[in-house]
Amino acid sequence: MKFLTRLIVEFYVIGILLIGVFLVLFSAHLIDFQILAHYLKVAYTDEKLKTGLTITGFVLLVLNFIVYRAFYLSQRRDRLVTFDNEAGRVSVSLLALEDLLEQCVEQLPEVKDVKIYLRTSRKALWAKARLELRSDENIQHVTGRVQDIIRRKAQDAIGVDEAIKVMVHVSRISPDKQSDKKNSGDPYNRGNIPFQGYRA
Repeated sequence: MKFLTRLIVEFYVIGILLIGVFLVLFSAHLIDFQILAHYLKVAYTDEKLKTGLTITGFVLLVLNFIVYRAFYLSQRRDRLVTFDNEAGRVSVSLLALEDLLEQCVEQLPEVKDVKIYLRTSRKALWAKARLELRSDENIQHVTGRVQDIIRRKAQDAIGVDEAIKVMVHVSRISPDKQSDKKNSGDPYNRGNIPFQGYRA
C-alpha cells in the first residue's frame, strides 16, 4: 500500500509540474495557438481518442480517491491509541491525552505555559513538549521532571507496555514581574534605621 501511495504521489507531482510548465509557456506565447486548437479539435472529434480520454479521466478520479483515503486513514490512525481489553478494543484520542498531559505539566510552578503534541509509530509513542518557563534556573532539572511526568502519566492513562519517547523544547523563558519590589527607592538598601533619640 505504501508503494502504491508513493507511486500515485509521484504521478501527481509530475502531472502538476507538466501543467505548470504548460501554463507558463502558454502565457508567454511560446505555444502556437493554432497548433493547440488543431490538437484540441482532433481530440474532440476522434472517437478512439475520446474513448481514451474518457478512460484516463475515470482512472484519474479513482487514483484521486485512493490518495485521499490513504492519507485520511493514515492521519486518523496516527491520532489514535488503540489497545485491547477483555471486553473488546479501546481507542483513545491523542487530543484528549494531550490535554491531560498539559494539565499535569502546568501544575509545576516553574512552567508558565506548555503545548504537547503526540504521535504514534509501530515501536513507540512520541511526545513533543513545547515549554515556556518562569525562570532560567536549573533548566535541566525542570525539563527532566517534565519528561518524567509525561512518561509516567501517559503510561498510567493508556496502560500499554509501549515505549514512550519524550522530547522537550524550551521556546521561551519569561520571569514573572514582581509587583512588590522591596526598597525600590533606596539604591543602597540601607533598610530602616531605628530612632536613637535626639542628640545635643
